[in-house]
Amino acid sequence: MEVLGVLSGVGHLPVEVARSAKELGYHVVAVGVVPGIDEELPGSVDVYYDINIGKIISTLKKNKVTKVTMIGKVTKEVLYKAGRIVPDLRAIKILATIPDRKDDTIMNAIVKELEDEGIEVMDQTLLIK
Repeated sequence: MEVLGVLSGVGHLPVEVARSAKELGYHVVAVGVVPGIDEELPGSVDVYYDINIGKIISTLKKNKVTKVTMIGKVTKEVLYKAGRIVPDLRAIKILATIPDRKDDTIMNAIVKELEDEGIEVMDQTLLIK
């Protein structure tokens, strides 16, 4: 069974994506990446983690995730607000190397980091009904 990671932001859409993925036969590992994740998400997946942003890749690899999708709202304000999310050295290095703090720039840097680790980033619209 293929393992799919769902990197979840705020909102109900991550729950719908997770349920759809399970219906398609995926073993679903979800990671809540910001505070305020939909309370239904943990019960809608096979494995759930609510973790520090810096441990995402190691958690995905530990769970043998081969594909990942990112869904739900994650604002830059949450990423940069002191005390809300504590990035590890890897996350700090990624943020330090990007040319600006635009949403697309940050997202593309995260996608590149995941793909450099051999984790395919899947278009979430393939899982939305």
